[in-house]
Amino acid sequence: MGLLSLLIAAGACAGTRAGGGDGNTDGGVGTGGSAADARADRGAGAGGSTGTAGSGAGGRGTGGSAGSPGSGGAVAVSYGAPVPIAQGLDNPGPIAVDATTVYWANQTTQVTAAGTIMKAPISGGTPVTLASDQGYPAGIVADATQVYWTRVKSGGGSGVLKMPIAGGTPVAIATYPGLPQAIAVDRTYVYWTDRYLGTITKAPIAGGDAIPLAGGQANPQGIAIDAGAVYWTSRDGGTLMKLAFGATTPLMLDQDASGWGLGVAVDQTSVYWIRQDSAGSGFGALAKVPLAGGARTPIIGGQDGPYNVVVDATSVYWTNLFGGTVMRAPLTGGVVPDTLASGQDLPYGIAINATGIYWTNAGSGTSNGSVMKIEKH
Repeated sequence: MGLLSLLIAAGACAGTRAGGGDGNTDGGVGTGGSAADARADRGAGAGGSTGTAGSGAGGRGTGGSAGSPGSGGAVAVSYGAPVPIAQGLDNPGPIAVDATTVYWANQTTQVTAAGTIMKAPISGGTPVTLASDQGYPAGIVADATQVYWTRVKSGGGSGVLKMPIAGGTPVAIATYPGLPQAIAVDRTYVYWTDRYLGTITKAPIAGGDAIPLAGGQANPQGIAIDAGAVYWTSRDGGTLMKLAFGATTPLMLDQDASGWGLGVAVDQTSVYWIRQDSAGSGFGALAKVPLAGGARTPIIGGQDGPYNVVVDATSVYWTNLFGGTVMRAPLTGGVVPDTLASGQDLPYGIAINATGIYWTNAGSGTSNGSVMKIEKH
């Protein structure tokens, strides 16, 4: 089976596209995965969801409805209308953001040479191509100086790459035959999942040998990190996993075997993860569990293809791919979530910083994707 066929088959069988990276550390934020998998899932009638976006600087939210008075002296946050940062894009998927710039990957259904790594000012402006001929870029994350991404590319070009956020030449961190997907970064290492090999791996961002962290995982998807551990979801078996740094045996934090584990994000107390029931559209859910493990707390159910998730100090945000919405709820759950944007065309990747929420619309046709934002006030 060719690499492209393998990639799409994995998406169609498991129900969604590749996992997203979460870079909670050093302000790096990002999401991963492929819009081609999302379209394959839609054709199969499975309202899948995917990997996660990491959170950057915490916002000033309150946990109440948008614009409602805050509690405990917190400042209320309101949200503006959706505005485009870039339009006419070819299948934008994973997205990352820092204080001034949004980064994303344009994907196609090819794994040859078509994908591009892009950036644009968060205030709007002409998009800049950072790297072309990137095959099928599946995940993206940024820190203060570099942008990192995974790619699936025929001819032995799959792997993990980096380049300066100001521009330059891409440098391979790891190259190997596989399906690298979700990606996260801290001060020293870049971390990623591989759906085909069933592995979690890290490698020094300065260069050096890749270090296996976990193997034998069932189609691992999203990834997130904090100061003490790496977390990931597995599509097959619907698991949420954790491996403490320095440990060798992963811990299962949660499981919902009726569906797929997809997007994941982490804050100081909890791990948030998306579960998409194999029954299809309308059965997606978002929940959280304590970092050390324990009972699951539901945030919301009945979602139509939840895909990527990010968190800030008070709120959790996610995209509903097939519902065409961008959503927000307080970290505690238990309330009707706010719809921040509706009528979006396959909203997929999501990222946040202190001033806004950013997402990609993969687009249901050729060159009609977009990068969007909503400002926090």
